[in-house]
Amino acid sequence: RALTLALGGAMLELAGFGGPEESARRIEELWTSGAGLGKFRALVAAQGGDPEYVDDPSRLPAALRIVEVEAGRAGIFAGLAARASGTWITESGGGRLAAGAPVDPTIGLEILVEPGDRVEASQVVVRLHDDGESDEPALRERAQSWIRMEGDAGAERESATSSAILEIVDRG
Repeated sequence: RALTLALGGAMLELAGFGGPEESARRIEELWTSGAGLGKFRALVAAQGGDPEYVDDPSRLPAALRIVEVEAGRAGIFAGLAARASGTWITESGGGRLAAGAPVDPTIGLEILVEPGDRVEASQVVVRLHDDGESDEPALRERAQSWIRMEGDAGAERESATSSAILEIVDRG
């Protein structure tokens, strides 16, 4: 919530809707009043979707299989390799490389921990939602390679980006 409010306020400010305090106050009002959710319903309807799904996500189609992925080692969770996990989503049908290509809305992933959380080796940190067609142990091993812990090569760059965002949130 803090990140959404901070970034939303910054976007309003950049768009010329007021100074930092006024923009932050406006975003807080929109969040609290539910106007943002109402706008989201309207956007779904404008694109031909059924806004009832916004209020009842259980109506959405579910993945055929959910694969739980453990951390594999203890440490401080730094995040997931975004490109690698995004590539899997696209390859699995949850994204597209060409306009008009079909998208399977049941494909995706859930990250169950926050950057900075201490995790144990056997702790489930990611859930993959897929079509059940791939080899599950191979998929689990692939997904484990996306998990970044503090001190991993590449995690520092990703962590620096997260730190910059958190700094903006803390200032807001």
